[in-house]
Amino acid sequence: MIGTLTKNKSILFMLSNIGGKILAGLAQIYAIFVYTKIHTQDDAAILFILIGYAIWFQVFEFGLAQTLQNEYNQKNITTRDMFKVHIFHYVFVWMIALFVITTSVSTNFLLPSSKQNTESMKAFAFGAGIYLIASNNTITQRLLLILNRGILGNSLIIIQSILAIIGLSFYYYSSKVSLTAAVFLYLAPQVLIYMPVLIFLSRGVSINEEKMNKKIIKKIIYYSARFSGLGIMSAMYLGLDCYFVAQFLGGDEIISYHLVTRLFFISYIAYYAYAQHCTRHLSVCVAHAQWDAVYSFYKQSVSIGLAAVVLTYSAALILNQYGVFNLIANGNSFNYKLLLAAFVYYIIRVFRDVSLVISGVLGQVGLMYQVYLSEILIGLIAMLNWVPMFGARGVLFSMSLASIVGLFIIIIRVRFVNAVV
Repeated sequence: MIGTLTKNKSILFMLSNIGGKILAGLAQIYAIFVYTKIHTQDDAAILFILIGYAIWFQVFEFGLAQTLQNEYNQKNITTRDMFKVHIFHYVFVWMIALFVITTSVSTNFLLPSSKQNTESMKAFAFGAGIYLIASNNTITQRLLLILNRGILGNSLIIIQSILAIIGLSFYYYSSKVSLTAAVFLYLAPQVLIYMPVLIFLSRGVSINEEKMNKKIIKKIIYYSARFSGLGIMSAMYLGLDCYFVAQFLGGDEIISYHLVTRLFFISYIAYYAYAQHCTRHLSVCVAHAQWDAVYSFYKQSVSIGLAAVVLTYSAALILNQYGVFNLIANGNSFNYKLLLAAFVYYIIRVFRDVSLVISGVLGQVGLMYQVYLSEILIGLIAMLNWVPMFGARGVLFSMSLASIVGLFIIIIRVRFVNAVV
């Protein structure tokens, strides 16, 4: 009976996780419709660039989510210790966000001068501040998972996405056009929804109570820096495209690129959510050297990923025949060559992403650093040459090449280990 309840809860968690992320993806697609309908191409492009940079702002989580989970599982820290770190991080990112919002640091670094004006800089800085605060949500989600409240965490993502769609609808039917208002109504739920949860989790924690052991604090700092390094490198690679898109592409091409990549993001959700869901069981298989089970997991995850990418590509072709994307992007061009380039890139990403998940479970931190560093260097060099030449397709060509190199490094490492064993 207990086993059945646990299995049902696990399935409900996975479904709510996938549902929440799909809804978040749909909210982004709806944002494309609203922004391109109300704003000029250049102004809409600013908003899409901001959304594309979201993964870079996530590095301000500093690897604390994984560190706290590991230390708690090893019984090195208590629940109250986790909440103290959580609150400290929340206050800290608020301070950084206020600095970013009131200065031009983010716009000077992330936006080219050709795309900077008073309104766009204000809206971009405001959105950057919200994303910085929202980096704390990763820790909140992990704490809820630790406390067996993972379904609540997924529900927050669902509610957040629904409120974002409602906010965008309100903006669409209002008479006031403002980039800052557009950013606030779409992104604010990421902060507002999590505030009550933060207050609930931190209840009873007093500033005057006994401080954490200094050794534990040093240990948390050490391991969070270690995990943060991986997070930063991963984010640098996955967000590198947005930087070059902002620097080299015009408004119309930025919109096309954002639309195509948001479509394939839905396919990414399907297989990556499944892979992440299975990691707990995979850890047991690795501990007992059940390598057949590990290989079976790899095949299943890759099969789901390939099917999701192919279905997304096929659906995009069919929907475009009926003019759906012209409606979504309000007449902005839908490039078939760009769609094909994205299809090839995300096919490669399936193999690369699943291989990296397994590497993480195996504790191959050194290998992951090698993969990320190689991908960043290859991607950077390729984009510097191919983006000016091929535009948006050059971004995807570069990312594809970098992912192939990363996958090749993993394959070589696996073969070497097998040969030694």
